[in-house]
Amino acid sequence: YSYSKPDRRSGRFGAMKLLLENWRKYLKEEPVRDIELTPEQNRALKNIYLLIRELIENVSNWLKENNIDPTDRKSGAAIRRQYEAPPQFNKNGKKFYFDTSPYKEVFPNLAEDFYVELTNLGEGENAELRRYKDTITDMRLNLRNFDDLRKVKMSVQHELQHFLDIGGEMGEGVEGTIDYLSGEGELRAHAKEAAYLFSKLFAGGEPFDIEEIKDKKKKFTNYYNFFKDPSGIVQRTGVDPAYEQKMRDTGEKFIKYASYFLSLFRRKQDETTT
Repeated sequence: YSYSKPDRRSGRFGAMKLLLENWRKYLKEEPVRDIELTPEQNRALKNIYLLIRELIENVSNWLKENNIDPTDRKSGAAIRRQYEAPPQFNKNGKKFYFDTSPYKEVFPNLAEDFYVELTNLGEGENAELRRYKDTITDMRLNLRNFDDLRKVKMSVQHELQHFLDIGGEMGEGVEGTIDYLSGEGELRAHAKEAAYLFSKLFAGGEPFDIEEIKDKKKKFTNYYNFFKDPSGIVQRTGVDPAYEQKMRDTGEKFIKYASYFLSLFRRKQDETTT
């Protein structure tokens, strides 16, 4: 659900800059202990990401070299019949398996036969993580979106966060959207996705600034509006006024979490691996 975009009158930027500066001061003072990854978790997620990144880049290059349009449904058949996977993967049709044993101690609920599947998901969907009961079984990637690998990689980062934080289901109406985006699983996964995008757009030491990415994805726009104008959302949509504080808290957490994840992406040892 996308709320109306904020106006672009000049006065908005000065007020928003002051608000963000105050928030950054708060970030420096408050640790993010409730979502901190252990070094082992961070390393495992990073290495799994690198494996999946290698696969999708290899597939994308193969499609280009063979003049195959990833948006064409025939691309899946071509991969199934002709594509040879990188040596780290075993291939079964459009499913790709890798050795999960190095990560089982950190993620004991990761299936031994976990696989990445290249398939056709719903329009606008890039990736989804699937479970059977508590077991993480596979990740599906939308082959039709392989013409924009940055978005696919963002979604992979999002889904990998769900190894730790299970996501939720979108409810009905505005309140259902707010509840979905406010759940810790989705909030953290979207924040990690936002931090990944920010790290690619701004390679320097800039602190996370939601202003710079708020229009890059509809859900980022929602978090921005939660942070900036929750009372306005209540007035425009007619949701229960009790949701105002919930949105405000969610918007603040989104920025705080994204700042934390950005610090992980920017650690010196990760500079060449994200």
